Amino acid sequence: MKQVLRLLVVVCCCLAVAWISGATGRFLVVLSAALFGPGYLLERWMPANQSLPIFVRPVLWLGLSLSLIVLLYQWTTLMGLRLSSTVLTGLLLLLLLALVIAVWFDLRQQPRTRNALDHRRLWAWSGLLGIITLTLWTRFVQIAHLILPPWVDPVHHALLIRVAAETGQVPYSLLPYLQVTNLAYHWGYHVFAATLWQLSALSLPQLMLWLGQILNALHTLTCAALASYLWRRPLPGIIAALVVGLISFMPAYYVSWGRYTQLTGLLLIPPLAIACHQWLQSGSWRWLLSTAVLCAGLSMVHFRVLFFGLALLFLIVVLWLLSTPLAAWRSRLIQAVALGALGLGLAFPWITVIVLERLVAMSDPKGLVGGGRFNALNEGLLWVQQNYWLVALALLAAFCGLWVRSRATVLVVGWTTALVVMANLWLAWYLLPMAGAACLLWGVLQNHWSLVRVGAIGAGVLLLLLNPWVMLNPMGWNIPYIWLITNEIVVISLFLPFSLLIGSGAWLLWCWLQARWPQRWQPLLLAGAITVPVLLALWGSWNLRTVVNQSTILATPADMAAIDWVAQHTAADARFLHQRNTLVCRG
Repeated sequence: MKQVLRLLVVVCCCLAVAWISGATGRFLVVLSAALFGPGYLLERWMPANQSLPIFVRPVLWLGLSLSLIVLLYQWTTLMGLRLSSTVLTGLLLLLLLALVIAVWFDLRQQPRTRNALDHRRLWAWSGLLGIITLTLWTRFVQIAHLILPPWVDPVHHALLIRVAAETGQVPYSLLPYLQVTNLAYHWGYHVFAATLWQLSALSLPQLMLWLGQILNALHTLTCAALASYLWRRPLPGIIAALVVGLISFMPAYYVSWGRYTQLTGLLLIPPLAIACHQWLQSGSWRWLLSTAVLCAGLSMVHFRVLFFGLALLFLIVVLWLLSTPLAAWRSRLIQAVALGALGLGLAFPWITVIVLERLVAMSDPKGLVGGGRFNALNEGLLWVQQNYWLVALALLAAFCGLWVRSRATVLVVGWTTALVVMANLWLAWYLLPMAGAACLLWGVLQNHWSLVRVGAIGAGVLLLLLNPWVMLNPMGWNIPYIWLITNEIVVISLFLPFSLLIGSGAWLLWCWLQARWPQRWQPLLLAGAITVPVLLALWGSWNLRTVVNQSTILATPADMAAIDWVAQHTAADARFLHQRNTLVCRG
């Protein structure tokens, strides 16, 4: 009891010192509380949350926190309320008080005895925290020379963050900066950044750079959690974190574009998948509520990434149905309807905005169809630097996982295939007959007739008929490309499934070596298993130091000094000519 009290007092004192130390300290306090606090308070009420695999709980806190903050902005905006800095400060104090009380009760209930499992978890956490720390250091080295976020998306993000902070609401209207009054653009990242900006007093460019790199580094945690959850071992998670944080070119390169919205959206996919699977396994309405909250939050953070998440959820449900007796389907079916209704209800104001704005495009279906250069595959992004090795390792790990009939590998391979097909719908006409043949073969090989067997045979026949020779050539049909999902968005998101597959491959390799390595050489094997990832981490960190594309850096400290001089010595309505026509055209 006294030790818990002393620990809380020390933590509170550290928070107070950080808060009064300046804008940077306040930023760290607010960021930590906002990223994990609301989700922690909600997740601690989940059933059997203590039995979750390692690395999972903090990721659930992260996903739920982001979603809850986004939902708060949506509904307060609908009611005409404004989340000013004063209101946000009060909410922050209430959150910190609730966290202190919750942590107090949770620490008191922790068992005091230690066992071998606790020591293994400690070593696993030590490895992951080492990777996260090195990744954070690398990400901040990458932006050490930047005075402003690089060109492309941050210009628009800065405007939305400014509007959200000034109004205390969702940036549907961009007046007086732009003549836009009903913006149908995902804004979850922007209201979260606006919250931090109001409470920390950092400059907006600095906040965007710091927040973007921290969110980037947090992908090591989310990928580690999903890998350890799927394969129920910490090693796949640690290797997945190593790949995402220190070896893969993506997501490190996101800083060159300022792709902060997609970066934040991809953070929500692992907790969404975990919450959905927990709901299917337990049938708990609390896990169903968490899944609905995460779906609604993801729709506002990045609408395209929402479809990535829904594809993964669909495959999770299908695999669960194939391994579950028919009698258990009924209760989940009712809950699934409730899940859809709850998710739509939570995001109803935002969905209404999207529908009203897209009705204009739907009135002319050609407005939804794209193609050509817009959806062209950028091979430079796919095969950049060490991606050759990562793709090869992911394919090898996928083959090995399928060989040993790993359900988790089937899930990740299926999800990767779904992502590629969503950007290239014409592939579906070739993949659907293959799926139909598999369903038909499975149904024929069953020993007893049942509703599932009849459904599998019927689905197999139907899917076999869905092929380009039967459906397309006689009628002259063509499958168009839909503008929502592009090859570029898919390619720069493949780091997530690739890291999961490589993590699983590392685990299979470790099991194979451990079973065949002589007992007297086991310590040497363990030393090698530690040394190789450490060397890869150091090499990757050094290799990614200069990941920022220099052509996207359009401002230096000298430029900022010149801008300040111009602001002080010229009229507010002065106009300037520039020789770069591209800048004039793009704004």
